[in-house]
Amino acid sequence: STLVTDTGEVIHDLDDRCIAVTEEQLRAIGSRVAIAGGPSKTRAIRAVLISGLLTSLVTDSFTAGRLLAG
Repeated sequence: STLVTDTGEVIHDLDDRCIAVTEEQLRAIGSRVAIAGGPSKTRAIRAVLISGLLTSLVTDSFTAGRLLAG
């Protein structure tokens, strides 16, 4: 997995301790879709959007509104 801070910066500390897709491998994939929603997820969703790791997001209208409002 690739973890990001709330400002969208990728955390590389865990790369050597996890068996997962690296940031580089993830970015090489053409379509990267996340499905997430709900008030408690807004901050995390915003962070991953800022990071540029996603190409698409599927979410609910409430969360979409909060993300668009900033």
